[in-house]
Amino acid sequence: MCLACGLCCNGVLHTQVQVAPEHLPLVSRLGLTVEEFDDHSVGFRQPCVLYERNRCSAYPHHPPACKAYRCALLRRYEAGDVTLDDGLAIVDRAKELLTGDVEHQHTTGAFSWDSLRRDLAQCWDSEHGLLGSGALRGANAALMIRAAALHLFLQRHFWPAGKTK
Repeated sequence: MCLACGLCCNGVLHTQVQVAPEHLPLVSRLGLTVEEFDDHSVGFRQPCVLYERNRCSAYPHHPPACKAYRCALLRRYEAGDVTLDDGLAIVDRAKELLTGDVEHQHTTGAFSWDSLRRDLAQCWDSEHGLLGSGALRGANAALMIRAAALHLFLQRHFWPAGKTK
């Protein structure tokens, strides 16, 4: 399921990955930029530079922190609570919510939380709220609704109980 997903790599599920000190040389050899975070842990930022064409280009030699990670959906699959087909359908729905266009995400693989965040920033003003008029305002409202739907979908299917990103 992981190779069909990649939501933990592209910045949708996480903004950073913490790396244990003993794994820093391997992570650096893979070409990832290691930095210290606000909580004084070290790791690399998401989206990961190794994420290409909807999958990790270093797989199966990806960082140990990545190998150890299990999203809530994968845990349910491994426990037998979700079938592979149902799990893949959930992944596809998350990607559709992310891109707003199911054909686009299947053909190009171009989707990321950063691109959605940039689009959201262009349609909202902290003083005036939703920007635009007419069709543009409607499109901006649809984008806000899609972002909220994605957030709830991720919360329901991918994040551990109680996590909101």
